[in-house]
This record gives sequence, C-alpha cells and structure tokens, in this order.
Amino acid sequence: MKSKLIILVALVVFPFISLKSQSEIINSLTNETTSNSFLVNQQLNFISTNKKIEHVFQITMSKKDFKKLSRIGNIEKNYLSNCLLMHNDDTLNLKEIELRGRSSMNFTRKSFSIELDDKISINKNGTFYKFNKFNLISLSMDHNYFRNYIAFDLMSHLNLFNLFYTYAEVIINGKTQGIYLMLQKPKDYAFKKENADFMLRRNYENKIKKTYYQGKDSSLKLKYETAFSVLYNELIQKKEGQILYKELSEVLDIEQYFAWMAFNFLIGNRDYTDEVFFYNQNSGEHIKFGIIPWDYDDIFCENPHEGYVIRMLNFGDKLAFSSEDALDYKLISDEYTYKKYLQVLAHLIEEITISELKEVYELCYQELYPFYCKKDILKVCKVDKYGKTNLNGLESDMQNTFNWLVQRREDIAKQLDSVIR
Repeated sequence: MKSKLIILVALVVFPFISLKSQSEIINSLTNETTSNSFLVNQQLNFISTNKKIEHVFQITMSKKDFKKLSRIGNIEKNYLSNCLLMHNDDTLNLKEIELRGRSSMNFTRKSFSIELDDKISINKNGTFYKFNKFNLISLSMDHNYFRNYIAFDLMSHLNLFNLFYTYAEVIINGKTQGIYLMLQKPKDYAFKKENADFMLRRNYENKIKKTYYQGKDSSLKLKYETAFSVLYNELIQKKEGQILYKELSEVLDIEQYFAWMAFNFLIGNRDYTDEVFFYNQNSGEHIKFGIIPWDYDDIFCENPHEGYVIRMLNFGDKLAFSSEDALDYKLISDEYTYKKYLQVLAHLIEEITISELKEVYELCYQELYPFYCKKDILKVCKVDKYGKTNLNGLESDMQNTFNWLVQRREDIAKQLDSVIR
C-alpha cells in the first residue's frame, strides 16, 4: 500500500476540484473500476419531454446577402448590413453582425459574431445572464451536436470552463438554419469576469495566433507577448524539475493547465494545441496567465493530431494525450512536473464519477430533444459534415460515446494504479 502513495503525496488544494484524502481517492476509483457489472449496465435514460426550444434567434437580411451566405468558401466576414435580429419575441438593437470561424466557411450554415447596443438577458436553469456580445456557433463539424456541450458541461463541473453556453435555433428570412450553440465570447468573459487586460490565442509551433487587449495602450501587447515568449523560449528550454515547476507556477496557473491537459487526455481531444486562450489573471505589473479552453467537436479519439507514431515516440506509455505543443511535451517529459500532473489527473478522474457522466449526458439529451423533434431542423443537418441524422442516431451516438468515456475512465484509473504501484 505504501507504494500506492508515491505520486499522490503532498496533494494540493486545487481551485477546480474538491480535496479528498489519498485513501479516499484510491478507494473511490477502485470501487468503481472493479465493478464490471456496474460498468456494463450503465444505459442512458433517454426520456422524452415536453420541453420547448427556449432560444430562437431570427435574422432578417436582404435576399442578396442571404444567397451569398450559403456559399462555400471564403466570404468576407463583415459583408452583412442592415440586418434585423430578434430573440424569441423581442427585437434586439443590433450593433454589429459578422461571420466568424474559418471552419464554418466550408459549410452552408455559417457561424455569427453578434454585438448589441443593449445587453440581452438569458435565463439558463433559473439563473439570468446578461451580455451584449456573443457568438452563434453553427456546430457544423460537431457530430450530432452534443460534443462541445458535453465537454463544456464536464469542464464547468471542474471549474475549468465558465463561459455561458446554451442551445439555440437560428432562423434567417423565415428559414431555419438548424441547431446552434449560443456562446459567450472568451474575450468578454476574460475582461469582464476575470478583470484581465490582455488575452491571446495560442497557435501551433509556440506562436501567437491573435491578441486582444483593453484600452489604447499598445505597449500592453508587447509586454504580454514577451512574457508568453519567455515561457516557451526560456523557462521550458532552460529549467528542470522543481525549479521549472516553481518558476512556471509564477507565470502560469499550472494546476489549471494540468487539469486541462488531463481532461483532454480523458476525453480524447484530438485537436487542442491552437484551441486555447491565455489571459492575464493579475491585471497589473505581475503577469500570470490563466487559460480558457475552446472548441471540442473533435473528441472521443484514440490518437492526437500528430498521430500515434509521433506521440508514442515522444511520450511512450505516459498518461497524456498530445505531445504536439512544446509546453505540454516539457511538462510530461520532466519527471518532477509529470508527477505533479499525475496528481491532478488522479483528482480529475476521481471527480468525474460515472454518475456525473451519466447525468451530464442525460441532461444534454433533454436539451437537444426538442430540436430533434422538428423535421425542418433535421432536414438542414444534411449540409453539415456528418450529414443526415435523427433521434435514433443521436441516442446511439450518445450511448456509444458514453460507453467509450466510462471505459476510458476505467482504463486510466487502472493505469494510474499501475504507475503508483
């Protein structure tokens, strides 16, 4: 038993999970993963409800603009003008509407960036949220339209993802455009909820894809870009072990970053190197980055973006998903930081119970159910990446991916136990 505690020693109270004793973690994982009958018999309850679609956005535009909107390929994102926007029965004061998302340009259904003159009030589970900037994401690459939602719900449970999100129907010139995800803008969340004054989106090869900053002081951009560059070009290149961990912790919320990596490993997120925002948690002189995850339509995958061979050459049997990013590679390759990461992974696996997974799936199904009951909505699904679908297809896909997650959670728990032994 002593060897089981090697990695789970000196546990830290992480802000995104509840702390339990080492023995409680081991026992709870062991109890669930050794009960094969419990795993096999987990059938989701697909309950039909009278729930209605709660959020409908109606956009009115010229026939010419609507015709152009359905084209596949590069369309200027700001070509729309003189549009009217309604949410349910309320007319909204639309300030700006633009197309967004490079991927959505490859499909008939486009995603939109919305800015209003006045804040909109949205009710979600009895809580009202107010904002004047949000995205309407078409989910054209999200098979059966639940992958992003499931991932966001689970990350919300872990306090890794705090943006507002809810399903909505979009109708343009009286014609439904299908199932959308209304999603708070990361910049809006970082600046208004986290009091950040800077945010960047990471790209491949340690580069910066895009930057955002508050106010008119352009020197902020250089200041934070330099700090991000130091993280990649100095810290992970020159530091090792405990010193690496300590100095990284001063400029990055390392426990949050570990939790994000661990979650990506659990859920098999194939494409995430460039799907994360870094924002400054401490507005002022000292720079410390927090992260906002983004885009979870490519999950439940066995291998990461770089492929099986490269990943195995870099990580071997280590319990992490992708070796593509230099920071991730360093954190898993360094023995000290890898042990720290394993502590977080163990907590995360213990925190996301099978009961929690089941509840998240079943609640998501209830949210999607009214959309799948409308024939005109199902009809437009044929233009998306995975084509036609129906209620049976949704239920089958949800059950299969749920089974995959339950099995993966069991496998990771066993691997953790093996490593600890």
